[in-house]
Amino acid sequence: MSEFRYPIPVTPCRYITELGGRSKALADDQIGIHIEALRRNTELTPENRVLLDARKIGGEEPSKPLFARETFRIEPLRGIRNSRLLSVSSDGEAVLSPDAVEDLKVGDEILLNSAADRIPEGWIVERIHERMKG
Repeated sequence: MSEFRYPIPVTPCRYITELGGRSKALADDQIGIHIEALRRNTELTPENRVLLDARKIGGEEPSKPLFARETFRIEPLRGIRNSRLLSVSSDGEAVLSPDAVEDLKVGDEILLNSAADRIPEGWIVERIHERMKG
C-alpha cells in the first residue's frame, strides 16, 4: 500500500488532514480515518477523542473554551463494511457524519487536536462548577 498524504503530524498531539467526505454510517461524534493512515502517520488509536479546528479563508472565529467544545471519537475505517468510506479516506482524509460541523466543506483543512484525550472526561466542567459554588 502506498504512503498516505494525511494526517500530517504538526506537534505530538496535533495533526492536519482535510475533510474527504461525509457518511451516515458515522455517528455525529465520530470522525472516520483510514486505519492504515492512522497507523502510519499518527500516534492516535481507535477511540481517541479529538477536537477539530478548521481554518476558514477570510477570517477566523474566536475559539470556544476547551470545556465548551465538542469532542469526536476516532473511528478507524477498514474492511468491506467500510469499503466506500475507505475510498473517501484513501489518502487519510477525515470523514464526518452529515450533521457534524455543518459549516465544513469537502477539501477544508482540519486540525485534529488529541490533547482532549489527556484531560479526564468531565474534569474541566467539574472544576468550573466547583469555582461557581463559592
